Amino acid sequence: MKDASDYAPSLVGAAHALLAEQAPGARLILLVRTGSHLWGCADSTSDDDVCGIYVKQLEDYLTVDNQPEMVKKTIASFEPTGRELDLSLWDVRKLVRLLGKSNPSALEWLLSAASLYEDLGAGMLRELAWEMMQPRTLALHYLGLCKRHGQRTAASDAYLAKRYLHFYRGLLSCNYVINHEDMPPADVRELARACGVEELKRMEGLVEAKLSLREMPRDEQLEHEFSLMVERLHMQASGIAQRKPDTSKLDRVFRQLVLGVVEESND
Repeated sequence: MKDASDYAPSLVGAAHALLAEQAPGARLILLVRTGSHLWGCADSTSDDDVCGIYVKQLEDYLTVDNQPEMVKKTIASFEPTGRELDLSLWDVRKLVRLLGKSNPSALEWLLSAASLYEDLGAGMLRELAWEMMQPRTLALHYLGLCKRHGQRTAASDAYLAKRYLHFYRGLLSCNYVINHEDMPPADVRELARACGVEELKRMEGLVEAKLSLREMPRDEQLEHEFSLMVERLHMQASGIAQRKPDTSKLDRVFRQLVLGVVEESND
């Protein structure tokens, strides 16, 4: 399977074409790869999930008409990979508003994903993301993922390797946030390695099973262990104190990006 860097220009070109089609005059700020390719567990059936952020021209924000806050497109067979491409781009106003709520997807795009394309505005958004991040919100989000995968696992014997893997990814991500109050590594092996030797061993087994596309038998002992971990982590996550970030920076950064007043990142 090709690495994204091998065809990044094609992905960036598709993003620019989508903006020209659905948001004329908009400028691309950031483009990242998400989903299983970001998590390091993509198999031969995995499609390409690519997300990004754009800013429109000033006059597009100064109108009484409702404006779309995202544009998206699915390409059934994207060249040069031949795989399905799901391309989703968010208006920066939507992105900044969600950062103010410590939205996990917005944070992951900016703080965990390797960029396929970015301009100087991405650095400003990253700094804002770090300031707005709420570890408690993140930890509870990852537990919510665990519960959803647990419900799907209980309902069907299909895709158990994939569901166990993502259940475990959510557990380890929550555990990482509780212990470090920071964004967890996106790659599942790096995440497990940061949590311990046994965690890495289990994660490698789940990744191998998913990549082989073979069905796993139901493991009731594993499911019971995961359920106990959810209960323990929920108590710990609920005890994380909420931060009080300076939310006035949300409007300031948004206005700077719209007006083209872009500052160099301090990173």
